[in-house]
Amino acid sequence: MITAEDIILRLDKIIQLLQNGASVSSVVVTENKVECPLLFDYLDFWVKNFKVGKVKESTLIQIKSVIKNHIKKNFENKRLSEYSLMDIQNSLMSVSFSRMREYAYSVLNDAFKKACQLKYITENFVSLVEIPAHKRQEGRALTKEQEKLFFEKAKSSKFYKAFLFMRFTGCRPSETFRVKWSDVDFEKKSIWLDGTKTDLSARLVPLVPALNKVLNTIERKGDYIFDGMTADGAKHAISRVVVPFEISCKDFRTTFATWCSHNGVQPHTLQKWLGHTTYNTTSKYYVKVLSEFEKSEVAKIGGNRLF
Repeated sequence: MITAEDIILRLDKIIQLLQNGASVSSVVVTENKVECPLLFDYLDFWVKNFKVGKVKESTLIQIKSVIKNHIKKNFENKRLSEYSLMDIQNSLMSVSFSRMREYAYSVLNDAFKKACQLKYITENFVSLVEIPAHKRQEGRALTKEQEKLFFEKAKSSKFYKAFLFMRFTGCRPSETFRVKWSDVDFEKKSIWLDGTKTDLSARLVPLVPALNKVLNTIERKGDYIFDGMTADGAKHAISRVVVPFEISCKDFRTTFATWCSHNGVQPHTLQKWLGHTTYNTTSKYYVKVLSEFEKSEVAKIGGNRLF
């Protein structure tokens, strides 16, 4: 039997949902259920009430990006209670990239868990989903010849300068497109990177002369250096550069780490520049052993110059 207190509590929840942006059509009121919002409305409500101000800004940006670009594009906008285990499983598997699939799973699992606590649903089916684990793809260290050829071929790409930025800083693609002009200190020759993975990934990296020159050729159109560009866009752009070897945006980070190591940069310094918690990660995944011939080539070029 529903008491007056139950009705007041349920009405309060409905009012809260509507005040936080849910549409009237997304709220269902029955004898047994107070409300059951549509997925997209609920995710917006969940972000606003349980993530804003409670997670790092970079994490919030990533959550919003996953919802916009992967969940809303691959899931039908149904009420939470209408989703079956197979609905969620099939929709997650339709997310293109394995890493993005894992991110989408993590966001949904957290959101549906909260939905259970709010009594919108009785069971979190997302926690029962099984998706293939993302297999980390190690970057490759480009040789000097490969670097020169790639950047010659990539000059016509609108991402050309973003590729150079990744190469000269060793930052992740996701970090590259979040760098603002205010993060660059031209006087102190440094760049602040708001890391996307761990607390230590937020860091200062050196602004080398070659990159300084590149940045001075970029027109300032907004707060961000690469305004309007995204990491996904960079991945697609690099695949369209025709070179006789495989290459990905991750290779710039690995190449940066490898050439720094072989030019005498101390392990602890390189670890900090890459934003790693331990040097073990740096040495295991990023510093590649160059051939003796390549090491001799490093000595010839002197420093971290490309051309």
